[in-house]
Amino acid sequence: MTSECPRCGSELTTLALADTEAVACESCGYVGVEADHTGEPRSVESWDDALQRFEAKYSAETRVRADDSGPEADSEPDSDTETAPPEETQSTEE
Repeated sequence: MTSECPRCGSELTTLALADTEAVACESCGYVGVEADHTGEPRSVESWDDALQRFEAKYSAETRVRADDSGPEADSEPDSDTETAPPEETQSTEE
């Protein structure tokens, strides 16, 4: 491989990791790594479809939680498990 960048003509730097080498140009950012950009095109979900999926999932969970109110929801907290109110802090104004 040549030591001149095909994009800008500057000198290339060789980078090595294990048994793989690549060249890069510090001037323009070119990196001589082969990449395969072919593949199956992904289907893109529309915002409307995403919102409908979100609402269907979370509205069903909310209904289950509301229907699942057992005896714990109606009972008063025990006096020894009740938390004390937070202590008041005095501000120091100078």
